Amino acid sequence: MKSAVTREPEITQSLGQATLGELKNKFKEALTMIPSLSEQKLKSVQWAHRERLLVEYDFSAYSNLADTTCKSLEEAIRDLIGQIGALLLEYGYERDEKYVHEWQARPGTTPRYSYGLPDDLSYAKEFRGLSAKYKKIICEEYQKVGTALNEAVRAKKAAEAQSLWDSV
Repeated sequence: MKSAVTREPEITQSLGQATLGELKNKFKEALTMIPSLSEQKLKSVQWAHRERLLVEYDFSAYSNLADTTCKSLEEAIRDLIGQIGALLLEYGYERDEKYVHEWQARPGTTPRYSYGLPDDLSYAKEFRGLSAKYKKIICEEYQKVGTALNEAVRAKKAAEAQSLWDSV
């Protein structure tokens, strides 16, 4: 919101102090709603670390699973900041011709940012870094666990074969 206010000083000046106060209150209200809304959104995310291990380790499968989680998280965040987009549009900081490109209109609900996370969102860069770390952890740790699981299965089969051989 701060970047919109400073990026469009003419609009800010034309709104005046009373209207800006109203906008600021609505903005604070929208921000306070995000934590309660986020719990519901995060429950719908397909978390890679909660998925079953594949019998054979497959880097691309785990990479795709981690990508799906990160994309799903980004979608949830885009939905959560939609109320901010609605305020930007309502108060004239986003115009209709720009709105079509930057915010997706969604009938019966708030708009959603069209292109991933907006670069001027202070946490977007941090989110991208954390997403990359999550993907790396999923791929590396699942490889370790998958390898250990496969070795355990082979060892069990070998022990069963040895036991059968010894019993004859």
